[in-house]
Amino acid sequence: MQPGAFNADHAMAKIEREKVSSMGGVPTVMWRIVEAENFADYDLSSVTRIGYGGAPAAPELVERIKVCFPQVRDSLSTAYGLTESASVATAISGDDYFARPNSVGRPVPTVEAMVIDEDGNPAPDGTTGELALRGPTIMMRGYWNRPDANEAVFLPGGWFRTGDIARIDDYVRQHAPRPRRGAPFVRFPTSMWRNEEVLSFADWLRRHHSALPQPKRVSRRGLHAPRIAHSRHASSAGL
Repeated sequence: MQPGAFNADHAMAKIEREKVSSMGGVPTVMWRIVEAENFADYDLSSVTRIGYGGAPAAPELVERIKVCFPQVRDSLSTAYGLTESASVATAISGDDYFARPNSVGRPVPTVEAMVIDEDGNPAPDGTTGELALRGPTIMMRGYWNRPDANEAVFLPGGWFRTGDIARIDDYVRQHAPRPRRGAPFVRFPTSMWRNEEVLSFADWLRRHHSALPQPKRVSRRGLHAPRIAHSRHASSAGL
């Protein structure tokens, strides 16, 4: 793929030329493709598998994919997870996903999920609340040098507060993310970086912070937009 901003035409041309069989990304990537004005100009019949994650996906997207990529019905999938859950914590695919397009599936093996109230107590089945996870793949040692964050996100019994809003019937239905109380706002994907590289980069930021452009105003606001990957985003003005 070409570097920089995602370009639907470039992606579709590459899929057609290389006969790509599997594609994925965040939901916005799929929206950009299925809503492209010249979608019909490309032969994308080689695609037999589509998966995405990283943000809640609107049920309307599932319907559009069913029309635009009928050949992926058995393999279309989405998942939910965090860095702290070692990526995927729940997953859903195929007919299950088409039948429950507002779901992120069931917990993967070894992971448990429950909904809790504001005080961290288990909520009744079928109610909406904060999603908590437990299992051997969930971060257990805590955030480095952040005892305040660890106290805010860990519950007795090894449960981890995700900060995301969900409802559980037989499946997990993620409604929206919300600010993580006490948790670090910036989290490095340490599975992709060696610890010394993370520390080196953090040291570089400290040393060069004053030379970087400083925003005059930064705000965070909610946004209801099914076609945008994240329902929360940061914006800055006056750089």
